[in-house]
Amino acid sequence: MISFRLIFFIILVCLNILCSFVFALNLSIFRIVISHLFIFIISIIFDSVVKQILANKNKIFSYFLAFSLIKFICFLLFIWFFLLSDNVEQLNHILNFFFIYFSYLVYDIVFLRKIA
Repeated sequence: MISFRLIFFIILVCLNILCSFVFALNLSIFRIVISHLFIFIISIIFDSVVKQILANKNKIFSYFLAFSLIKFICFLLFIWFFLLSDNVEQLNHILNFFFIYFSYLVYDIVFLRKIA
């Protein structure tokens, strides 16, 4: 499962860097990669937790929602200092981060549908 997520990670990073250059978002490659790495690591941790609770398939959607909320709180803490800035570049970074987050969330939902 990690190999599919790694492939998704690499494709999404490349796509994000390409979009950043094409649309002149003024995002540094370092910030893009750090954002992707943070979400990737949290997603891997989430995958391992989901695998451990798969024994109780009756409550898997409840667990998924609870852990998605925990992940979302982690992500908000990660970008908290960007929220305090009024700079347009920071706004681009926040929007980019949430695009990445929702891309991984869609991937998680597809993964959850395959195992449930």
